Amino acid sequence: MIAVTGATGLVGRVLLFDLLKDNQKVRAFFRGSSNLEAVKDAFFEYHEGTEALWSQIEWVEVDFSDLDSLKTGALGVKHIYHCAGEVSFDPKREESLYQTNSKGTENLLYALEGSSVESLLHVSTIAVLDGLNSEGEVDESCDFNPKLAHSPYAISKHIAELEVMRAGAEGLRVVMVNPGIILGSGCWNQSSGALYSKYKNLSLVPNGLSAYVDVRDVSRACQLLMAAEPKKSRYVLVSENKSNLWVANKIRGAFGRSKAKVLPTAFLKVGYGLNVLLGWLIPPLRWLSKPNISALSSKDKVSSAQLIEEFNFEFIPIEKSLEYHLTHFKNKSKS
Repeated sequence: MIAVTGATGLVGRVLLFDLLKDNQKVRAFFRGSSNLEAVKDAFFEYHEGTEALWSQIEWVEVDFSDLDSLKTGALGVKHIYHCAGEVSFDPKREESLYQTNSKGTENLLYALEGSSVESLLHVSTIAVLDGLNSEGEVDESCDFNPKLAHSPYAISKHIAELEVMRAGAEGLRVVMVNPGIILGSGCWNQSSGALYSKYKNLSLVPNGLSAYVDVRDVSRACQLLMAAEPKKSRYVLVSENKSNLWVANKIRGAFGRSKAKVLPTAFLKVGYGLNVLLGWLIPPLRWLSKPNISALSSKDKVSSAQLIEEFNFEFIPIEKSLEYHLTHFKNKSKS
């Protein structure tokens, strides 16, 4: 039995299908507030005629704040893909990010002690990687630097990684993946799923680079690493590094919109100054934090050379990924 946490999310729903397609017996963890019908609709956005596969999913409602609930969900499970998590750069979400990403992971791992679970794959993020390697790129050798300013999201995922590493030191077979911005279909109003609508309507975008990966590649890489005996415990998942302007114009072009222009970095710096002075009074200014501005204006490239070289892994080009998911987004916008 294989369990997938965060099964209703962007990664989880694709991973579910791929595992079922591989004739695996799958248990899907979900929260009581989840809309399974919406998940089912998104499930079919990737694949047609999969009603039979959908019916094979064993859905289990789990409360990540309740160890007994987690222990019950893990009964008879051999492998777990831990995809559950919250992605947000909203400063108001700091406590929620800690409870979901940090405490939720801690509770899950405590619940697995003495269980039938042999291995766990944890989906993290490149946001926890600081510094550059000898090639001037971000990769698995770049460690979290607590002396630098980080978003609450990055901090919450770093704490989660520490919990995973603790469990690994205590005997659980663990591996972590650190994806860039994940391009997928569904979850259109949250996480990276909101990227399409935001860039569609933005005529000015920050002059930085971002690292992207298709959700289908994330699913493939997760399955590959779970089934294999990887040489490392962490793998970066990035297809390509693209400028924010390039991505924005690909999205805007799909809707016949005029090309976007670069937002001068000076504007962001002014925004940060206003945040320092007036953020306490005007909450929206708090979005212009040092970590957020740094992420938007960074020119650092992220590398997946380790995965590519060890497994000869081929990523979907980002242009093709955008074309695929934008088709779904445009069809959803019409309905």
